[in-house]
Amino acid sequence: SHGFAQACMPARTAPKRSNRKRNIMNLLKSMFAAGLAGGIVVAPPVGADQAPRGTLTQMLEAVEGNPELAVKRARGDAARANQDVLESFKSPKISVTADSDLISSDDEEQVVEASIEQTIHDWGALDADLREADLKIRTEDAELAALEHRVRQQVVNAYVAGMRASNLVVALDLAIDDVSKIEAVMSRRVNQNVSPATDLLLVRARLSQYRSSKIQAEGDLRDSHLQLIQITGL
Repeated sequence: SHGFAQACMPARTAPKRSNRKRNIMNLLKSMFAAGLAGGIVVAPPVGADQAPRGTLTQMLEAVEGNPELAVKRARGDAARANQDVLESFKSPKISVTADSDLISSDDEEQVVEASIEQTIHDWGALDADLREADLKIRTEDAELAALEHRVRQQVVNAYVAGMRASNLVVALDLAIDDVSKIEAVMSRRVNQNVSPATDLLLVRARLSQYRSSKIQAEGDLRDSHLQLIQITGL
């Protein structure tokens, strides 16, 4: 780049220290900005250990197997089963009894008894139980919908955070590589007494900052991976 060429050209006149420091800082900032743009727009494909596994659609589909959601669905199913049992109490109970030797007996007379039981009045107890069961089902369904929405939102947030961290790692790798080249050039210039040692210190400080930022981005990437694994199992 033009800024890099300027850094490599021998200086005929020594600029002021403040101007030199400003020029180096501007050069590093422009390189870092270029690295970020390259990482987000035209970054090479990252490995399986750097980007979230699977697409966002696959992650959201995998939410169906989330253990927390499975527990909540089971509670809803239990509430519906309880309602079915209560509904069955509305129907009469029919029971049939017969002699144990009904088939094998030679007697001409066989005894078969049938009985029907029906609750005439329970002072509204069954209706109250049914209303409570219906309310329980509605509550479980509402809580399931809210939980599913919250889990899906967590997946989206973790996935976006993982992709952002992955792109940032790529961008920082590019920036570190470029600034490392500048460090080598600046080191030679300092050894040749062409540039002051403070210029090299500035470059190394920025290089250290990029490396520290990369470590943090890699940590964010691991955190997003862990969260996605806990939610989706992928």
